[in-house]
Amino acid sequence: VTLLGVVALLGYTTIVLAAEQTLDDLFNQVLPTITSQKGPCEGDAVCVQKFLCTNVTTSGVGVIDIRFSDDNPCVHYLLQCCNPEDIIEDPDGGNGDGGNGDGGNGGDGGNGGGGDNGGKVTPKPTPPTPEPRSTGCGIRNTHGISFRITGAKDNETEYGEFPWMMSILKTQEVLGQMNENVYQCGGSLIHSQVVLTAAHCLNKIRASELKVRAGEWDTKTTIEMYPYQDRSVVEFVLHPDYYDGGLHNDVALLFLDSPFQLNKIIQPVCLPPQDATFDYETCFATGWGKNLYGKPGIYQTILKKIDL
Repeated sequence: VTLLGVVALLGYTTIVLAAEQTLDDLFNQVLPTITSQKGPCEGDAVCVQKFLCTNVTTSGVGVIDIRFSDDNPCVHYLLQCCNPEDIIEDPDGGNGDGGNGDGGNGGDGGNGGGGDNGGKVTPKPTPPTPEPRSTGCGIRNTHGISFRITGAKDNETEYGEFPWMMSILKTQEVLGQMNENVYQCGGSLIHSQVVLTAAHCLNKIRASELKVRAGEWDTKTTIEMYPYQDRSVVEFVLHPDYYDGGLHNDVALLFLDSPFQLNKIIQPVCLPPQDATFDYETCFATGWGKNLYGKPGIYQTILKKIDL
């Protein structure tokens, strides 16, 4: 089960969605996906994603509190008031602020003119040098991607901490309407086009009813640094010795219509050698599973982890 990254996550109280509620229901409740919005900020400042503001991302803090605070005038924990001259377009590339001329100030004087604003130029801080990252399968981002979180009281994961964790969604009738984003279970990416999951998760389901979402983290927002990616399932294969209700051989493979585009938050997990044992090893299970069995249970908002 550890390899699958699937767990029921009993004992949590974070409210996500009630039984039969879908991911689309959640997305309809959140902010539109925009880079900025004028509102509660002072002066000319606007609310932008924190990773799009140099006076936040270069402050040396790099910490975001996932518990919303009244001290933040913006309406979301991923948003921050930012002056227009501090807004950047490409937080991932580490370019645009230095010498490419496309860092957000246009030609306010940084390219030799200097006359449009009375000769007053406010230099931007130098972006921090990104830490070197290991490459390959099974690389856990223990410090998160782009930022670290505080206020994690229910074992919430860092953003991008487990980049192989997949969300398996199905098409199902909900309240008389067909919906494509009903959460079914979790899985692990073992190849850019193959996902490992539990066989019991696929009971009485056709492949055409399923899709896999990569890069998901907080199911109640769409303004994270990287967008999630969806792929349709074209075929799945159950372990030949699996039987319904049994605990042994409870594994299956999902084959997708096209590969995921791998990035910092979407990477495969490693497969262990045959007959490997994990006694006395530190293992984690991750998922958005319900906090209770049955209809009273509710799914989790942010991806959770449990140290086994």
